[in-house]
Amino acid sequence: MKSIFTLSITALVALLFFSCDNDDDTIQYLLSLENLSVNIDENPQPNTMISDFTVTQENLTGDLRFEIIEQSVEGAVSINNQGQLLVADVMAFNFEVNPTITGVVRVRSGGLTDTATFAITINDVLELNPSLSIEDFTATLDENPEADIVIGSVIVTQANLTDAVRFEITSQTITGAVKINERGELLVAEVAAFDFEMNPTITGEVSVTSGNVTDTATFKISLTDVDETPPSFITKWDVTVLNLTVHLPIYSSSPDDRTEYDFEVDWGDGTVQQVTSFDDPDAIHTYAAPGVKTVTITGTLQGFNFFKTRTSSTLFVDVAQWGNVLLGNGTLHFIRCANLRGFSATDAPDLSTTPSCYGMFAGLIFFNSDLSNWDVSNVTNMNQMFTSTFRFDSDLSNWDVSNVKDMAFMFTASGSFNQDLSNWDVSSVENMRGMFMSASSFNQDLSNWDVSNVKDMSNMFNQALAFNHDLSNWDISNVKDMSSMFDQASMFNQNLSNWDVSGVGNMSSMFRLATSFNQDLSGWDVSNVGGMRGMFLGAAIFNQDISNWDVSNVRNMSLMFFDASSFNQDLSGWVTRNVLTCGEFNGGTSALVAEHVPTTGLCF
Repeated sequence: MKSIFTLSITALVALLFFSCDNDDDTIQYLLSLENLSVNIDENPQPNTMISDFTVTQENLTGDLRFEIIEQSVEGAVSINNQGQLLVADVMAFNFEVNPTITGVVRVRSGGLTDTATFAITINDVLELNPSLSIEDFTATLDENPEADIVIGSVIVTQANLTDAVRFEITSQTITGAVKINERGELLVAEVAAFDFEMNPTITGEVSVTSGNVTDTATFKISLTDVDETPPSFITKWDVTVLNLTVHLPIYSSSPDDRTEYDFEVDWGDGTVQQVTSFDDPDAIHTYAAPGVKTVTITGTLQGFNFFKTRTSSTLFVDVAQWGNVLLGNGTLHFIRCANLRGFSATDAPDLSTTPSCYGMFAGLIFFNSDLSNWDVSNVTNMNQMFTSTFRFDSDLSNWDVSNVKDMAFMFTASGSFNQDLSNWDVSSVENMRGMFMSASSFNQDLSNWDVSNVKDMSNMFNQALAFNHDLSNWDISNVKDMSSMFDQASMFNQNLSNWDVSGVGNMSSMFRLATSFNQDLSGWDVSNVGGMRGMFLGAAIFNQDISNWDVSNVRNMSLMFFDASSFNQDLSGWVTRNVLTCGEFNGGTSALVAEHVPTTGLCF
């Protein structure tokens, strides 16, 4: 304390010396830190503020800097630049070990320094003993569960714990069968272990730990035997007096379409047979009388396709249950099934081995069935899938089409189809040729589609008579062919000015008979286009300035503005030296006058 007093006197003398001759102008500097005495309960939380030091200061402009220069329990407390004393090591605040913690704090500002002591008295707190217990666990579970399903939760009783609770399986009769998570939930880990015939019961031991407290318990999982007979494939056939024979559409295997047959067929008239190959004679059955017959197939059937067999297709009228049938990787699966109007089945087929749905329902003019629960996530080809299904209008909004590359002619001539497809992920699609061609009712929002990989959009909305939705944000930079894209799309009139068409090579008939279209295309880069035949033929109201178009690579401009009864923009500056065909360029009722027609090249 003597040294502190001497330091203070020295500082005071220095301050008095540092003054002007005029006593009225003398500046007094002062920095003083008071001793601190405080009480705190034992076992506080880290960084708890114990108390503030009181500092007296005059005429100081610098920041205060605090430091602990000694303490009775090393590292017990810390201090911040606000003079707040904080708990640093919670273990030091134990009444039984350290009833008091003392020390010295120093404060600095500019050239001034002061110190003070602190004394922290630890209050004794009644400390309850921690407890932790876990109950034995029993459960019943059907065999063959899905991976990671929760079997149940162990029951834990705890009190006065300061550490997190941790669970661990310490032993089990089938290694790796069961696992446990941080919430104490037992889960299926190894599905194969949950086989009633192999392991009717799975037992083991689980431990729970918190700090130094541990308890263990047993678990017992009893499996229930489940009928593992695969679900049947149930179909219906309407046999007639003229055709009483049903020939199942099964066929030989090929490298890209592997087939497999080993099933029991119940023909529904008391006849039950076993089929083991595509050419098994028992795959053909003749009925004694006409009527709708229910055929139930149980076992392995991979490959069911009327295009491959061309038999009994007109007799096929329904699928009542898909069961475990695998349709195979053929095409045109239900072609010529003229009497198939839909499926009464509530389940869905397994399409995991059917990447191609090419023409699956093509030509089924009466077909209209709920397909909303079909998993098409492995399908890559939907070309012509619903072509000429005149009555089809099923909800497909939840289909995962993210792997599909080909959607050409998918809804061509699907005259009734008008369902929401706005959420489809079409980012993998490369071919949309004729996708909505003659889909005369379709008018849905496609503005968010990612079409950046599409190369062919020719005929995409050809004769889509109702379609008129925003496509302005489409990235069509990879498209090569836009011929007839909006041909006869009589309602379409949307802004396409932002489209990057610099890679397009063919725009023939693009807006042919698009009688409502009249949008700005002046910024289009058409320098790579070679075909513009009939591009605006019959586009009755189109009259936008396209005088700056670079048409130097175009070879065919015949009928380009034929019957374009409103168009009369000056195209006389177009460089048409490569045009070879330009017949009826402004023929018919075209409003394009002679002086506005191009003048360069052999054709004009």
